[in-house]
Amino acid sequence: MFIAGLVVFAVGSLACGLAPSAGVLVAARAGQGLGGGADRAGGAGSADRDLAEGSARDRALAIWSAVSSVGVPAGALLGGVLTGGPGWRWVLFLSAPLALAAAWLALAALTESRQETAARHFDLAGAASVTAGLTLLIYAIVQTEHAGLASSQVLGLLAVAVALLVGFVVMERRSQAPLVRFAMFRVPGVGVASLAGAVLPVGLGALLFVGTLYLQQVSGATARPGDRPGLSGAVGAGAGGQLRCRPAGARLISAPSGRAR
Repeated sequence: MFIAGLVVFAVGSLACGLAPSAGVLVAARAGQGLGGGADRAGGAGSADRDLAEGSARDRALAIWSAVSSVGVPAGALLGGVLTGGPGWRWVLFLSAPLALAAAWLALAALTESRQETAARHFDLAGAASVTAGLTLLIYAIVQTEHAGLASSQVLGLLAVAVALLVGFVVMERRSQAPLVRFAMFRVPGVGVASLAGAVLPVGLGALLFVGTLYLQQVSGATARPGDRPGLSGAVGAGAGGQLRCRPAGARLISAPSGRAR
């Protein structure tokens, strides 16, 4: 899944760069996101599967998380440089060969994992409900700028989004192969860590998006300095990843109760 995700991401990136219209660009971005989600999930799973529990696995996951975290703000920073130079399409053109190179390296370094004796199930209903629910939720939030929070359009979208997300929770509790096993949140520390992992990218994404728009549209900055919010994020993420690689950081994060042993 990891390698397939990288290939889909590369194809989606190339399609985005060549998109002749906004509609094609949005559709290609959806495909790019599908590939990105697949390789992100498979990347952590590969380290967890191929390495025995201990310092080697901790270090591998630390490096993976550090590179992933640095990539978001650093990508925005590099994107500003490319946008101010050859143009925004080159942000997408550059992603394609990098993804293909990563896929080639993964073919040489990773092994195939498959449970031949296990029954295979795909939670299509759960995937569809959570995807539709989150999409409508985001769309409703975006529409508040034009229609207003109390408008019937926004309230209707929010109601449908909440209904879909509640339905997702109900279906996951009954599914044979759920996307999310809610029982794991009863493990000490997992619920808090999952909440922090969900909130962190939301805050970082808001900083990069809103901060860049503010600097460019309000302060009158060009594309390159307009992405300077990404620099502090890249430095902080890199420092956090280095802490995770240290023995003390690994013990802190690996402790079952969330406290260092």
